[in-house]
Amino acid sequence: MMDKIYLIIIATLILKINFVYPEDKDRALENQYKRMMLHHQQEINQLKEIKSKIINGNLLGAKQNLLEIDTESQMINLIRYRYLAIIHFINGEYLEALKILRSPIFIGNIQYKKNCFLILQTLMFLHRTQELEKEYDVCYRNNYKYSLNDFFWIKSLIDFLSKDEAAIRSDSMIRKFMVNESSEEEVKIWLKLAIYLNREKSVLPMIENIHEDFFKDKKIRELLGFIYYRMNDKELAEKFLEGVSSANRENIMGNISMERKKFEIAYGYFQLALNKKNNSLNAVERSLPLSWILKKWDEGQTIALKLPQRAEKRVERASLLSAFNVKNGNFKMAKENLLKAERILYGDLPRELNILFAYVSLMLDDYDGFKKYSTAACRQYDALSCTNVLAVDLWPMLNKMIKGDRATYDDNEVTMETMKQAQRAETETETDIDRLDEDVYIDQKDIEELDNRLFQLKY
Repeated sequence: MMDKIYLIIIATLILKINFVYPEDKDRALENQYKRMMLHHQQEINQLKEIKSKIINGNLLGAKQNLLEIDTESQMINLIRYRYLAIIHFINGEYLEALKILRSPIFIGNIQYKKNCFLILQTLMFLHRTQELEKEYDVCYRNNYKYSLNDFFWIKSLIDFLSKDEAAIRSDSMIRKFMVNESSEEEVKIWLKLAIYLNREKSVLPMIENIHEDFFKDKKIRELLGFIYYRMNDKELAEKFLEGVSSANRENIMGNISMERKKFEIAYGYFQLALNKKNNSLNAVERSLPLSWILKKWDEGQTIALKLPQRAEKRVERASLLSAFNVKNGNFKMAKENLLKAERILYGDLPRELNILFAYVSLMLDDYDGFKKYSTAACRQYDALSCTNVLAVDLWPMLNKMIKGDRATYDDNEVTMETMKQAQRAETETETDIDRLDEDVYIDQKDIEELDNRLFQLKY
């Protein structure tokens, strides 16, 4: 959960960064860019819409719009490629993001200043620690005079990745950043760091030191609500989250409702989260099982389409879509999604998908497919699938029987309930049953005597 929240926070901060440079050659270059912008107002308006889509989580739409922009303006292309790198970064496509950020178009001091923080984040997720430390030194030298907190946040994350984790995770690291000496923005950084390092318990005694005016900030209240939720104090978490409007808030409230078994309410919260951030992975992953429990097949199918199209998620995405397709009775679409999963896995489907594929094949009157996937599931030790392999040869009308509306067994007099009643009646009258007389042909005592004699003969 934290990884995705962290990615969106970083990307949003990067999009909102406005560098203020002194009146030097960098400022002159900035002014030159501003003059050029006047001649490309249409493209700038497009970029504003794209920026809004990125912040609101509509990454697919933003990416499509970026690819549609056709301009020879270097300034527009600089922004365009930067936004494209941010989209790759949020999607977890770190190599693609790094490739764009290090392309020739970004060569130059002023562009490096704006992009080096995103480069640092990318290197973090690629775990290139040696390269990360060198990059940080260059980035710091170019930007140190613009920071209000000496890049405490980014430096702490780099230390966390490249140095002794035990030392980084120690309480002293959190405690030295005392809230009663911090500004409002520093309090946010301090709380985020505590969450990221799983040190919520360490900061609880110091929360009372936060200046009372800071509690008016909705972002601080959201972070505090998250901390108290993690510490299992749900009532206090709900109080801090009251009046906050964000995807994170809706996700936390949805989690609380799920733990209270209020599935309809939880589902509603997660839908609100998706309305506020279209690609909220937390909301997507929690909405999917709830849509299944609540039998919202159509909505579940729409939600499954929001799963990331990264390699590790493609099989999960295709599998869920096929399951919802089956529930909707759309077996042709279910087969298409199962074939996608089969291609990704090079034909080596897990048992559950083989079983599902066998059923879909049967409903599409594809006996060869039914036998193929039932055999595969049988080899994976599914007993019912082994029975199906035999049934398809012995029962050629199997698919019509399954599709038929009438009951498989329509004798109303012999049902499970009537059999239970008969069994109860038999138990109640068991004492009245006449016992059968047993005819004794060989007395047991004679057998025992013979056994004793044989024993004595042997020994």
